Amino acid sequence: MSSDPQPHDVVTPTQAAREWGVPPGTVRSWISRAGVEPLGRIGRYNVYDYRRLAELERDHRAA
Repeated sequence: MSSDPQPHDVVTPTQAAREWGVPPGTVRSWISRAGVEPLGRIGRYNVYDYRRLAELERDHRAA
């Protein structure tokens, strides 16, 4: 089994924000503070590993 992200594992900050009910700027600030690098781009949008962003979301909700 490959640990490389699959297409369903990538998300933009806006998509993640919509799922978690927070403003997109909040997700972008989590990304910036944690130093998370994008996996690549789809069109003009950076995409990130959904699992990594979910970890950030979980950590911020727990705080």
